[in-house]
Amino acid sequence: MIESDVDTLADIAANRTAVTVERVEPQSLPRGAPLGRYLVLERLGMGGMGVVYAAYDPRLDRKVAIKLVRPVAEGDDNSTGELVRTRLLREAQAMAKLAHPNVVTVHDVGTVDDQV
Repeated sequence: MIESDVDTLADIAANRTAVTVERVEPQSLPRGAPLGRYLVLERLGMGGMGVVYAAYDPRLDRKVAIKLVRPVAEGDDNSTGELVRTRLLREAQAMAKLAHPNVVTVHDVGTVDDQV
């Protein structure tokens, strides 16, 4: 049974359409920079999808982490950017359903100045 599962996964992978997206480096946001209703405190890390910042939510008086997806490079079609937005929204919806001490809680998802 395991062999047939591996074959099935191989078939699925072979038939998938790969999406190649050229990414541009995100701008580093300085401490105190507004990001929607949040204020940037510091950059926590950067990876393949984008940048994570520590920020402050003055409305609810709490610290939060904000993940910004790398902007799609100019010249890429709009459907690529929409695909990235859709994936992030799905990720946020899935994470919002989880409650575990080792999983971050999702409080918000959206765009700021066309950046997800």
